[in-house]
Amino acid sequence: MEIQYVFLVSVVIFAASLAQAVTGFGFALVAAPFLAIIMGPMETVIFLLFSGMFMKAVMVYKTWKDGHSNQVLVLFLGSLLGALPGAYFLKIASVNTIKAIIGFCLLFATLALMKNLKFKIIHQHLAQIGCGFISGFCGATAGLNGPPIVCYYLNENLPKEAMRANLVRFFILGNAGTLALSYYWGTFRPGEIINITLLSIPAMLLGWFLGERLFYKINAVLFNRLVIGTVLVSSIVTIASSLFS
Repeated sequence: MEIQYVFLVSVVIFAASLAQAVTGFGFALVAAPFLAIIMGPMETVIFLLFSGMFMKAVMVYKTWKDGHSNQVLVLFLGSLLGALPGAYFLKIASVNTIKAIIGFCLLFATLALMKNLKFKIIHQHLAQIGCGFISGFCGATAGLNGPPIVCYYLNENLPKEAMRANLVRFFILGNAGTLALSYYWGTFRPGEIINITLLSIPAMLLGWFLGERLFYKINAVLFNRLVIGTVLVSSIVTIASSLFS
C-alpha cells in the first residue's frame, strides 16, 4: 500500500473525525467528496461506514451519560420505515430530481432555523417517528439521513451535549444496519478495507482528541451555528450535484 495513499486518506479522516467530535455528525459529509477521488465512490461508501463505526463507538462510550437512548430508538425505527418507500421511489424517479427536491427542502428548513423559526411539537413520539421516516427516505434516495435529524434537534433546543450524544447514537445504529445489509448483499467485503481502516485509526483518534477539547471550549450559540452551517453546506452541495451532474 503506497505511503502517499495512506497519508491522503489519513488527512481526510482526521478532518472528518474532528467535525464528528465537535458537532456529533459530519463524518461522511466531510470525507466522502475527497475520498471518492482517492479510492472511488463505491469503496468510499463502504470504507466510511466501516471506519465510522470505530469513531462513533468511541463517542457513544464517552457521551453515554448525555444522551437519550429511548428517543433515539424511536427515530431509528422511523428511519427504517422511511427507507422502504425511499428505496422503491429511487427505482421509479430520477436521482437528480430527488436530490434537488431534498436539497431545496433542507435549504428552506435551514434558513427557517437561521431565522429562529420554531415549530411547537405536541405529540413527541409521533413527531420522532415522522422525522425518522423523513430521515430514512432521504438516506435511501440521496444519502442524506443526517440533516433531518439535526433539524429536529435544533428545533427542540436540545443542549449541545445531549444533541451530540443523540446524533452519535442514531448514526451508529444506522451504520450497523447498513453494513449488515451490505454484507448480506455481498457489497461489503471486510478483507478489502480492513488494512486501510487500521492504518487510519491514529488520524481518527487524533481528530477525535482535538475535537473533543474544542467541543467543550465553544458555547451553545457557536455550536448551533456550526451545526446549521454544516447542514446549509450539505443542502447547497446536494442541489449543485443534482443540477450539474
